[in-house]
Amino acid sequence: MSEIKPIQTRYKGYNFRSRLEARWAVFFDSLGVDWVYEPEGYQTPYGGYLPDFYLPKTGWIVEIKGVKTDETGWNKSVYLDTHLPDGVKGVTTCVGDPLSNISTLAAFCVIVCGCEDNFNHSQAAYDARSARFEHGQNGAT
Repeated sequence: MSEIKPIQTRYKGYNFRSRLEARWAVFFDSLGVDWVYEPEGYQTPYGGYLPDFYLPKTGWIVEIKGVKTDETGWNKSVYLDTHLPDGVKGVTTCVGDPLSNISTLAAFCVIVCGCEDNFNHSQAAYDARSARFEHGQNGAT
């Protein structure tokens, strides 16, 4: 059986490695959270590591995974979480799109994104899921 390859997706001037990463960017935008995509690479004992997102307001790195299968990638993010570079508060890994993480989004939004408790994170998750990127569309719903 062949491996399914992610679809490189353009959004806000970035070429995301996957549509899933682009959906998280839409989620952050819908929340009004500033983000930087693939900000800086780090060397770990497991090899080079390039985080997916950095949220400058809170200092968190957010790693996006489609499924939990890549042990090397997980080892790199766990290593970085225990050896934080200056200015980085923590590293968290999200598996799947924002809507598939709905049960933990409230805590994620407050702790990692720095949003207020009353923000409608559910709407942001639906915005991300419904974003369209085909035929030159920019991801807006």
